[in-house]
Amino acid sequence: MATIRERQNIIEQTGKHAPLLIYAEGGTTNGSGLISFKKGAFFAEKTIRPIFLKYSWYQFSPSFDVLELLPLVIMMLSFPFACFRCEVNVMPDFEPNDYLFETHKEHGEERWEVYAWALREVMKKTGGFEDCVNPIRQKIQYEAYMQKKEGVEKPNFASSLLAQNDKS
Repeated sequence: MATIRERQNIIEQTGKHAPLLIYAEGGTTNGSGLISFKKGAFFAEKTIRPIFLKYSWYQFSPSFDVLELLPLVIMMLSFPFACFRCEVNVMPDFEPNDYLFETHKEHGEERWEVYAWALREVMKKTGGFEDCVNPIRQKIQYEAYMQKKEGVEKPNFASSLLAQNDKS
């Protein structure tokens, strides 16, 4: 964390380096929701320029929550005109302040949690994302189950993940 804070300070003070690109979720979803953000991008309380990607597709989803990566890549390359599209959305800079932390303190025990919550809410509304409450470890277990990996039993949360995927 100290390295991230140091780099953020250098970038803001000198402009000598390109801005850091941090994936605040620490993982991915099927593209319909945002999972909770991790501490790394928020604990230093620096200005953040939110960027999110919106994918659209025609014949099959490019998310690999059921297929392993290699078969998915083969399928994607087999459909050169499969209408995959990635829209990059760059939002205005978001700078935390004392008003944010005081007004929304119920959304976190620590200030970084309030900051992460606020930015996530703005990104959900702007991007039309749903609230994804499943932690990344559940996604990994679900993928292993759906890919029929040896020794993996049906997770007790699989029905909620299956229902979530039916929405997308």
